[in-house]
Formats: sequence, C-alpha cells, structure tokens
Amino acid sequence: MRIVDFPNFNPGDRTLSIIFNSTGSNWTVKEVNINVTDGEYENLFTILQNVTGFAFLINGVTYNTAVVTTTQKINFFNYDVEDFTIPSGSSIVLSQLYDTTLIPGPNVTGFQNSSYDALISNATDSRTSGYIFEVDRSSEYIIPGNYDNIISESAEHANVADSNYTSIGILRSRYDGSETTAADFGVEPLIAGKIFEGAEYLASSSNNFICSQSLSDRSIEEYFFTIPTGSAEDSETPILNSKVFEFDSNRILPIKDKKIWVKENRAIVETDLNGIVTGTITECTI
Repeated sequence: MRIVDFPNFNPGDRTLSIIFNSTGSNWTVKEVNINVTDGEYENLFTILQNVTGFAFLINGVTYNTAVVTTTQKINFFNYDVEDFTIPSGSSIVLSQLYDTTLIPGPNVTGFQNSSYDALISNATDSRTSGYIFEVDRSSEYIIPGNYDNIISESAEHANVADSNYTSIGILRSRYDGSETTAADFGVEPLIAGKIFEGAEYLASSSNNFICSQSLSDRSIEEYFFTIPTGSAEDSETPILNSKVFEFDSNRILPIKDKKIWVKENRAIVETDLNGIVTGTITECTI
C-alpha cells in the first residue's frame, strides 16, 4: 500500500493498522490507523481524539512514539507519528489487533476529569494561599487554638486563592463595592425628585411664542425633576441646576436641549445637553 493511500484505510472493527518503510534490517513506522472500538467493544472516540502518544507491544518489545497530527475519519482515526524502527520480519499483519497503550488512556474517571483535560473548572485541588493561615476554632471561638503558630507564621496555609483578596474585580464585587456619581452618568438621586406638569418645546422656539399659546394649544404632560445636590432651596417646580426628566414607558429619560413651559408658575425653563436647567428662567404673564 502507498503511504498516500493509508490515511483512508479503515483497519476494521476492534483493530489498528500501521504502515512502515522497509530500510534494510529495520522497518520505519510512519503512520497508524486505529478503530474507535477496542478489543472489549468499548468506544474510545473521546480517548483517541485526545491521545498524544502510543506504546506498541510488538514481538514482546514495547515501542513508544508521540503523535504529530491527528485526523478523524469515519469510525477510525489516522495518526502521523514520530518515526520509530522495528526489526524487519516482525510479526505484523495489517488489520490485526495489537496490545497497545494510549497516552493518555482510559481510566476510572474518564478523560474529562483527568489531568489531560484542559477545560475550565476541572480542577480538583484547592489553591493554597501564600500568606493566609488556617484558623483552628474547634476548641475556642475567641482565641484560635493555633494562635501561637499563626503569630510565628508556622501555621498551615489556607486553601484559598490569594487573588480573592488582590484582584480588583473580586475586591469590588465582594468587599469594596463601586460608586457611580452624577458626574459620571448625569443622574441625580431620583428618590428626591418631584413631578410637575408642563409642555415641551424646541430650544429654538421664542419665549414670546411659548407664552402666547393658550392652555388648549399646549400638549400638557407630566415631567419629573430633581433638586440639585446640596441645594438648600426647596421647590415644587424646576429651579436653576435642576435636572428634568420625561417618562418613557418604564424608563425615565433626561430632557436634553429643550424649553419647557411649567403649568404651575407659567415659567419657561431651558435645559442643556445633559437635561440640566441653565440660563434665565422666564415667567409668562399669561
């Protein structure tokens, strides 16, 4: 058989095949094909998919080799292995079952729980801290039983990752917390806000036009405003530096760069790009 044809040669159920070059007194093994079912009718698909080497028992001698590349075929795998030599005339017959060791091979726990499985969360041993000690509270809750050992730093280290107390993400989520401010997101605490009625206009609308409209001409809606943080002034209507919001279904959104006519005191307030009341507050006479 040509070596170019060997990768597509199915060794058959419960068998493996090898291909070699004849080099005088030795044969050089180049590739191996192994069926996914072993001699005891166990399916080795997952094992064969992840093997890194083999140990072949041929004529009573064990030959070890490493896998270079793995190619999955239908019901078998083709392996390009590191070349190894066996004596010419060895008892090797294609499609015959051999005593072969897979590395890593089947075990009680299976590949998914073995040290060869690189998936996340397969660790079974806890990481030991470099500076946090185990505290013995079995006999005394106030003073640990191993207090002297802790003070002398001879106590056993605790099975805890040091990153639990050094990683910024863990520290903020567990211990420090995080804080947002109006400067970051432009939102005052809404628990102190108040509702008022008014009508919204474009920032380019003239004050004379807004004041001249009758109540029936205005689109009256409910709005929400907050008193500036630290302000001693209380008011039922927006004042300078208040932030004005509108209700949008289940959301409360700032009203940005608009003029708002306030029904209660007939005042016109102007908001900036952050929804904060700025400039002069104009009162209409009617």
